[in-house]
Amino acid sequence: MESSALQYQLRLKSLSLRNYFELFLQDETYYNLVIYESRAFAKFLRRNEKITESRARGYLALCSFIRKLARLKVTGQWPAGKLAKLRKKLERERAVVARPWLLEKLAELS
Repeated sequence: MESSALQYQLRLKSLSLRNYFELFLQDETYYNLVIYESRAFAKFLRRNEKITESRARGYLALCSFIRKLARLKVTGQWPAGKLAKLRKKLERERAVVARPWLLEKLAELS
């Protein structure tokens, strides 16, 4: 039972983080909330010993990519080379939770 509760918690936290990012895309005042929540989720992943290393790596990658996308949007700097680099890094990375969603957000921001 504990395992399924942890899986539920991980899904809930990742979905919540993605929702905050969607809000941020509509209203940039949510930037601090997105950054805070992504860091809090990353801290949760690192501290929880019940989460396997590979699963944690996938969720940590999600947090990292969300922070990078948020920083790019809030600074208003969208050089094509930087976005292309980020897309390549995302495609190369094996263990990324919500990869299709992230690719969709990258396409929207391009």
